[in-house]
Amino acid sequence: MREPRRVVVTGIGTVTSAGIGIGQTLVNMAEHPPRPVEIGFSIPGRIDIQMPVFMAPHYDIRELGVSERHCRWLASEGLAHARDLQHMLACTALALRDAELPISSTEAHTHIALVVADEHPGFEALSSRLLALKPEQSGWQPGSSFMETISRDFFRLNTFLYPHFVARVFGFTGMSLFVNSACSSGLNAIDVAASEIRNGRSTVAVAVATDDPLNPTKLLWFKNAGLYAVNGRLEPFGREQTGTLPGDGGAALILEDRQSALQRGARIYAEIAGAAFAQDGWKVMHANPVSKRAVAVFAQTCREAGVPLTNVDVVVPHGCGIASTDMYEARCLHASFGSQAAWPHITALKPYVGHCLGASSLVESALLLGCMARDMIPPTTGSNTPYTRWPIELVRTWRFQPVNVAIKSTCAMAGYIGAIAFSRHAHHECRE
Repeated sequence: MREPRRVVVTGIGTVTSAGIGIGQTLVNMAEHPPRPVEIGFSIPGRIDIQMPVFMAPHYDIRELGVSERHCRWLASEGLAHARDLQHMLACTALALRDAELPISSTEAHTHIALVVADEHPGFEALSSRLLALKPEQSGWQPGSSFMETISRDFFRLNTFLYPHFVARVFGFTGMSLFVNSACSSGLNAIDVAASEIRNGRSTVAVAVATDDPLNPTKLLWFKNAGLYAVNGRLEPFGREQTGTLPGDGGAALILEDRQSALQRGARIYAEIAGAAFAQDGWKVMHANPVSKRAVAVFAQTCREAGVPLTNVDVVVPHGCGIASTDMYEARCLHASFGSQAAWPHITALKPYVGHCLGASSLVESALLLGCMARDMIPPTTGSNTPYTRWPIELVRTWRFQPVNVAIKSTCAMAGYIGAIAFSRHAHHECRE
């Protein structure tokens, strides 16, 4: 039987409140940590809401490598202002450039696979259009221009469309797939993309995930559910935490067969060493307070990676600032590492970029990989009063040291739990 191929990360593309591109993002995280900005929505008689959001800076996808021809096509399809799709295209273009692979679909591509993660593509455009409709409007008549427009928006809720849009712009011809497992979506996207390479069906795969938080229905739902940080501060694993804050943006990773990457002289960030996933199956909004399924996920991830828990240098947990979720994670971290003389460094990254929902685990994987390649560990900002019962000693200052094994984990809404282990490759090289 043929040995599974080893999978490495050779390109990173990020669009977050901390900047455009992984290099600028890491510099800003260290020197100018982003802060949320107040976003307001007001629809007379219906919604009046203001909420702090971690906003990505403005950019033009044409300047990132998306062709003028494809921009015209996007405009003709009414997609020029689909923010999550724009983020998806920007992140993919940045990742291809970072991996030194062609961006233009007119150039020769290998059999590149694509896995897309987005919690609800097309929802923002549809809900915004419906909310803008005046109650007295009679636009629902068959044949009306409004009805024609709204029917297209409803059709665009089909999740198979976004992989098609991205594949068309970049000329990807391999397997394409959409995944949605709430905040674990990004990790699932990475794992599925890696499986395509391990099984020999592709030598290159793209995993990309984005989120557009600028929608009043989404913000209002978080507020009404008590998940929104009313004090405007995102404080993972802190006694004074009041909730989470939305993050705008996304990330893409270029995954590649290790042998192929070495042959073309590609820069290798890290190897995808192992992964595990589980379903808690309890409540939609809260993790099971007596379950330790995340502990089993940590153990399985390390077994697949071939490393003991004691060899893990860094863990980036979900750390979303929501008390029930963070407390569950804290308890499972204690169950996994509590007996060790020295814990791995624990750092939560959402205070830099907000909670990007379905894109969060891929965004934070990208940040983690960028830091691993530069021998640094970012601190957690904003959390100063650890839990009394399950205290987590978070990294508080920038640390500069090699990271050989790191785990990104997630504990998502509706019981989706996952973890991926990244390891530094023997031939690792980071070129600035």
